Amino acid sequence: PSHPPDSPCQLLGIDCYYIILLSLFFFGSMAFILVISFEEKLMMCISNSGLMQQASRDDGKIVIDRRLAAKKHSSPALDDDETSPLQSKRSSLMSNVEEADGAQVPRTIPSQPASYCEKLGAELDKLLQESFERLGYACALHPWRTLVIGLCVVVVLGQGTLYLHLTTDPVELWASPTSRSRQEKTYFDTHFEPFYRTEQVIIHAAGLKNVIHNTSNGPIEFGPIFNKEFLLEVLKLQNKIEKLGQEDGKGLEKICYAPLTSPFTGPTVVSQCVVQSIWGYYQNDKDEFNDETDEMNFKVNYLDHFIRCSQNSYSPECLALFGGPIDPAIALGGFLKPGESLSKDAPYEKATAVILTFIVNNYHNKTKLQSALKWEERFISFMKNWTATEKPSYMDVAFTSERSIEDELDKESRSDVITIFGSYVLMFAYIALALGQIRQCSTLLMDSKITLGLAGVMVVLTSVGCSVGFFGYVGVPATLIIFEVIPFLVLAVGVDNIFIIVQRHQREPKLEGESTEQHIGRVLGLVGPSILLTSVSESCCFFLGGLSDMPAVKAFALYAAMALFVDFLFQISCFISILTLDTKRREDHRLDMLCWMQSPNKEEKLPEEGTLYSFFRDWYAPCVLHRYVRPVVVLAFLAWLCV
Repeated sequence: PSHPPDSPCQLLGIDCYYIILLSLFFFGSMAFILVISFEEKLMMCISNSGLMQQASRDDGKIVIDRRLAAKKHSSPALDDDETSPLQSKRSSLMSNVEEADGAQVPRTIPSQPASYCEKLGAELDKLLQESFERLGYACALHPWRTLVIGLCVVVVLGQGTLYLHLTTDPVELWASPTSRSRQEKTYFDTHFEPFYRTEQVIIHAAGLKNVIHNTSNGPIEFGPIFNKEFLLEVLKLQNKIEKLGQEDGKGLEKICYAPLTSPFTGPTVVSQCVVQSIWGYYQNDKDEFNDETDEMNFKVNYLDHFIRCSQNSYSPECLALFGGPIDPAIALGGFLKPGESLSKDAPYEKATAVILTFIVNNYHNKTKLQSALKWEERFISFMKNWTATEKPSYMDVAFTSERSIEDELDKESRSDVITIFGSYVLMFAYIALALGQIRQCSTLLMDSKITLGLAGVMVVLTSVGCSVGFFGYVGVPATLIIFEVIPFLVLAVGVDNIFIIVQRHQREPKLEGESTEQHIGRVLGLVGPSILLTSVSESCCFFLGGLSDMPAVKAFALYAAMALFVDFLFQISCFISILTLDTKRREDHRLDMLCWMQSPNKEEKLPEEGTLYSFFRDWYAPCVLHRYVRPVVVLAFLAWLCV
């Protein structure tokens, strides 16, 4: 006997899961409130503990410091400001004055020497900063040359899209080529050909009553699909499907599975194709279907014939035109109750749906499938039109073909084009408005960053195109996920770097005697190392994802990693050149997008801070960091976690 299902864990009629989450929220909130309430005392204890430990470590040094200070008490105290990233104010917590031999002397605790790793990190940071500064100066000094070189790179890599292979087959997408199941399937398909392609139409009866049929064994209740009108409409639909492509010699008989044909039986005809349909019991003949006789004052009709054939589908009078039996479990549906398994005594007469199944030959060599793919496309188009214009009101129809999954994947990718385009337009508008230092309406075109924002979005798009083209040359198959997800991913990372570069350029004042090119180079030197660190980290993470055996994951990871890396290269070169041109345009008081025209307003002063920056500094940050708001925010997120 089957094991009874486990009863859910409950306490006082409440699910244990909800009790655990409620307890987590309650005790977590109480602990947080206690910490907030005694925050000052805890910080004082921690500070006192730190001072005692610091004093105990430096006892030996203090004696020496006192003696040296007594001899050189006239020397000035060391400045408390930090002069390098490796120095820290370790003496700020202790008294700066000690008594030595009765005299007040400055007390200084010497800072610990920098470790080798700290020195190496400082030298590396200095080297990167200088390298990025030289690169930024070179790109700013020769902006048009840099842009031409970038355009050549885009054109060369973009040609790789001509060699791109797009994969939509679910097996090739999600099954690893090295997996045992995939290898065994490939071996079987190579030697015996793949399993047949199936095209199905599922017709459910809607709003029809059951059919009561009186027999010598008593009345039998049949499902709603056994209404005569319903079955005749099914036959009409089946005949229309079988005639698809007949007018141009590309009908079902050219691609179907016909087991009782051979080169000696002549050309295949539609009647020899395997079609699993309830009408196979009647040889697709209306006269056979309508035939009725009287036996013992009871009418013997198509319903009695169905009972006999469903019990013995190999009876000669029940064989379909193709010469084989019709399996009632394939031709009918809805006769089993939920959870009921199929048995030889299944109540097929209670069926509520009819299923038409057309069997088509399949081949391991994909070039042999062109005829089948075209017929399936015609089949899908016909069914869409029939469902919209000819479907009776008492039918609910669903249909599918072997290519339906691939078509749906392709359809979803094409439908996302509008979403992707809209997101890029919105991001472009956001960049143009957020980076622009707009003072008033009269200087809108001079202060805006429309061209710069458009260039930033184009840099992101070209990086995705270069990634696709590069792997087109390499031969890594692409998936539709690449065109749906990677543009959003690269856009998010790329826009972040654009804001870092431009806003640092806006807020970093130009030094005296410094040219525009030198200023932009110095700005890139300041932000370049951090952008390099984040971009390389993200690319390496995705390149590690390329180690996956799953083709869809591997392709996505490789394409994303290359797109992020190329986007980084374009941003520190081409975008810097465009930023230089935009800066010179602004210095010459020329209009954005209309750079050949000068603005009559010659005012030089620009707002030092943007609207968003002022909002977050003056309103948002003080509100969130308020003493009473912080606990509320933490508790709100804790409650959200427990919901």
